[in-house]
Amino acid sequence: MTSLLKRGLSALSLSGSSTPADPTVKLSALDVPLTLEDCHVCPHPCAEGEDAPDFEDYGKGFDVDMESEMLGSLKPYARQVVISTGKADWPREVTAESSTLAGLLSKAADALAPSTKGASPQVDGVFSTRENGGAKLTILNGSNLTGSHEREREAVLVFPDYLLVEDVPVSLAGAEELYKTYLDPRVVVPSPSAAPSIPLRAVPLPYFATILLCSHKRRDKRCHIAAPILERELTRCIEASGWEVDTRGDHIADEHPALSALTSTSSPSDPSSELRTRLQAAAAGAGGSRTVGIFKISHIGGHRYAGNVIINFPSGASVWYGRLTAREIPAIVEYTLKRGLVIPQLLRGGANIAGKTVGDVRAFDEQEKVGVEVEGAKKEKQ
Repeated sequence: MTSLLKRGLSALSLSGSSTPADPTVKLSALDVPLTLEDCHVCPHPCAEGEDAPDFEDYGKGFDVDMESEMLGSLKPYARQVVISTGKADWPREVTAESSTLAGLLSKAADALAPSTKGASPQVDGVFSTRENGGAKLTILNGSNLTGSHEREREAVLVFPDYLLVEDVPVSLAGAEELYKTYLDPRVVVPSPSAAPSIPLRAVPLPYFATILLCSHKRRDKRCHIAAPILERELTRCIEASGWEVDTRGDHIADEHPALSALTSTSSPSDPSSELRTRLQAAAAGAGGSRTVGIFKISHIGGHRYAGNVIINFPSGASVWYGRLTAREIPAIVEYTLKRGLVIPQLLRGGANIAGKTVGDVRAFDEQEKVGVEVEGAKKEKQ
């Protein structure tokens, strides 16, 4: 581990600028689980000569903002979706393409979203999706593939719920059904309807973690340069740990059963219990193996802090890192993926990360305390 830390976290070496303010005090006050190893703030790798690791560099001209405070550059949201496209680059504004599911979903959300406003977070950039996210829906395109056997149907990853919704028609009606059933902020625990107007399959993601890499060249070429380098180093480190990596996502619905529909005779707690049980299995590495999903995504803001990475966990936690190079990846795998700890100097922000290790599925017990509002929200929309 000492050698890992000695060669880890040297993003500051990309420029000779001063070190940004240390966010540790702010994060500790929120009880965010942190790793405070000294080497995390070191701007230069210690290993030299034959012992120096061979990491891919971004090349000359890759300028990153190393001076402004990065923590707080993430704004609260209630839910985030990643729509399957099988691509790594997209038009500049993905929701402006009216014939795509991203554009149609944006239109549906504008028409259907309640006027809910979230409370201001105690620390900018660190928030609860439920308490601070309001009705904000973040719509992204992704490199993930649909497993649907029908044309003009897409798959949608939903966070923080950690769901795959498959067979979503690329139509306004399909986008509206997706929003009403799974994305409306009044739906606390998404659940299939017993008699939907358009049948959609929802499957809890089987991944131990789902990593999203911004690769949107038509928004900023730095992200497009960084994403494949980070993906290669993530894959190397994860597979070296004996885990598996999935960069497709099109097999999930075929290999894992869909969530049960909520019928008139079901207890309102049934969907949340089933979802929680299956996400706990993913977090624990059911079957003795762990798989990490890695997908490229469209613009998430903050491209001046490239490379940008989001790590989502079955617990509902989402850790947003910035200023990443390949050199930081071994420490991220060791501390954030394996130990559930946040590296404060790399943090842009995070959702649902306070008060527990980020991979701790006990978060779902807190969700139960708030109350399941699935049936009430669905009745209101009917």
